Amino acid sequence: MRRLLSGRGESISETSRRLLRAPQEFAYAPACRYSILNDHAETAGELLVRIIQGEIAHQPITIERASSPQMCILSQLHVHAPGGELIDEAISEAPLFAPLADELPYRAAQRGLTEILGHVDTGYWENQFEPDDGFQPPNSLSTRILPDGTEAAVYHYRFNLENKLALPEGYRWRNGAPQEATA
Repeated sequence: MRRLLSGRGESISETSRRLLRAPQEFAYAPACRYSILNDHAETAGELLVRIIQGEIAHQPITIERASSPQMCILSQLHVHAPGGELIDEAISEAPLFAPLADELPYRAAQRGLTEILGHVDTGYWENQFEPDDGFQPPNSLSTRILPDGTEAAVYHYRFNLENKLALPEGYRWRNGAPQEATA
């Protein structure tokens, strides 16, 4: 996943769309006869050639099966108001939301905003959501390894408030949050 984010000339929109497919593709991996971990292009290419040659010769090769990678998608909601950023006290950073079944990452961020602040009409999403095929690209992407070892693709969405609002228990405003470090 880090390789995807390292830049292949793709836009954030293109990369984030590709990452959305990864969990489904990883779930399908156990049903495949061969699994190639494409972490070193030359090694992966050589293995692919051996597999093709073995199949053409009707002599399937045996390769050590790598464990199926585990990956999930998270949405991180960055809410900024004059002089501060909303922080989830449990994790000491911007709140994270796992998309529900068939929920796109930006919808998880919208749901999180409503869960924390209720209906907000004094702010705006930094990337205005345009009607298209239902997908809205994040402001940025990152990865992290979760405590259980699962790799997560984190979709960052930023919402700007005109004023600091009262927050429910478990959340606080971190004053003076550097803008470039959070979005």
